[in-house]
Amino acid sequence: MPQKYNTAALVKQNGQYCAGNPCNNQSFKQYHTKKTTTHMKLRFTSFFAFLLCTITTVYAQNSELSIEQQLAASQRYNFFAIPNQSGDFVRMPSRGASTDVDAVFYNPAGTAFLPDGFHFSITNQSLRQKTSVISNYQYMNQVPTKFEGLVSAPFFPSIYGVYKNKRLAISGGINPIAGGGGAEFKGLPVTERNIADIIPNLQNIFEATNVDSAYRAIERYSVDFRSTGVAFFGGGQVGISYRLNKMVSFAAGVRYVFARVTSLGHTRSLNIYPTSYGDWISPGDYCRSLKSTVSPLYGVILDLAADQLDINTGNREIDIVQTGFGFTPMFGAHIQPIDGLDIGLKYELNTDVEITTKVIDGKDGHVEGTNPDSTRLFIDGSSVRSDLPGFLAGGVSYKLLNKKLTLAAGGRYLFTKNADYNGRENFVNKNYYEIETAIAYNLNPDLTISGGYTFGNWNVKPEYQTDVDFWTDSHSFALGGQYVFSEKVEVNVGVLYSIFARQKIDYTHTPVPTPTALQAFIPSVEPSQFTNEYKRNALIFAIGADIHLNKKKD
Repeated sequence: MPQKYNTAALVKQNGQYCAGNPCNNQSFKQYHTKKTTTHMKLRFTSFFAFLLCTITTVYAQNSELSIEQQLAASQRYNFFAIPNQSGDFVRMPSRGASTDVDAVFYNPAGTAFLPDGFHFSITNQSLRQKTSVISNYQYMNQVPTKFEGLVSAPFFPSIYGVYKNKRLAISGGINPIAGGGGAEFKGLPVTERNIADIIPNLQNIFEATNVDSAYRAIERYSVDFRSTGVAFFGGGQVGISYRLNKMVSFAAGVRYVFARVTSLGHTRSLNIYPTSYGDWISPGDYCRSLKSTVSPLYGVILDLAADQLDINTGNREIDIVQTGFGFTPMFGAHIQPIDGLDIGLKYELNTDVEITTKVIDGKDGHVEGTNPDSTRLFIDGSSVRSDLPGFLAGGVSYKLLNKKLTLAAGGRYLFTKNADYNGRENFVNKNYYEIETAIAYNLNPDLTISGGYTFGNWNVKPEYQTDVDFWTDSHSFALGGQYVFSEKVEVNVGVLYSIFARQKIDYTHTPVPTPTALQAFIPSVEPSQFTNEYKRNALIFAIGADIHLNKKKD
């Protein structure tokens, strides 16, 4: 028989589990803040963090998105052509009318206006992004709880090359398209909710089986949760542009996109600390230890509930590799109606990307000791769609004051509603768009300072947002410069800071229902309302060099 406890039991009143009697929601929160602790350290790389967090389903899963929806959503993290693809963009974030080497990416037809010869651009960026989610789910460790994550990518390179001869330009480029970087989280709401739900589930079991209130108090819970992952979405493109005359050029090209995502993780040893027991024990074993305190009939029910808890809180392990590829056709046009005025246009078609899962050594996330077919999270050979949406981009650049001052503006319009995100596209209200403005001033023939501002509009439904992959309207500010070392070498440096709007979303969380065989004895936990507040900011440093070989004037 478990040792008697010496603190207040959790008592159910008005649908809430509280310390002592009478009770209210506030006293429950105070009890949980004081008594319940979660021991977990999470380490992730790239967008795959959220997917791994779903392996902690413990007799509950969040009903705002099903497990299947969460998995699909996680595979759409930042899967669009990232705009910061050159040092020039980071210092001057409106490149839609570029006639520099980075036009390979931003304005392919603009490469036909380069001088004859070979031209190369090499850039590396260092990216840091801080995210936070504040959640007030009532059963959590603290209410509210703030979850923070730091994403970093010290190596984010891009390389472009152009060969220009008379009216013809042939170009190519290699750069990351999405993914990349490492992240470290001190927990995530989806994980914490699923684990915290063990508390109300146990209380329902205890109440249904008439367990003495002396044995109902659960002080805290713990879990060994680890996950690591690496994601890389790389792109290699080739293109050709042709200048019809001094004013107009056209371009066409194609990009090959390759995706590779690896993930390794586990959930082990989910235990609770009942006050009366005075030690750590698994939820299932604790239920079995109480059989002697109840009638034989209730003892049978406790046994059945314990078996179900063993399944839902059992150890899981993941070791998977996901790969896929796609092709992006692209077209462009450039007009230079007068000297100093450039107008660029680019259209990229949708990139169909199908990601296929390969399970390593049977580690598909199933609960150890169960039939993998019934509890696995991944299926070897299964595929999901994670497209890169097509977009239309354009820009205008005008030089004045003897070409000392450059003003630029432009934008992109992404066809996000037309891409296939394995169902998540249904949560997009309107297509995404961004507006770009920039300015540059030549202090002298060798030194240029520049800056700019961009606005991004995400019009998505609340159901689109997840704990890691959430997108709100953004404001970005850029500052940098260019130094011309010689006719052959130019160096670009820049910094870009992005602020994303805060967003609060109300959710209804419904733990997994009681198994059908037990529903006559044990009621399911009632749904709970909670609010998540999403925040994000990002900082990018870039340095790059443009190199010109055999450069000749037109």
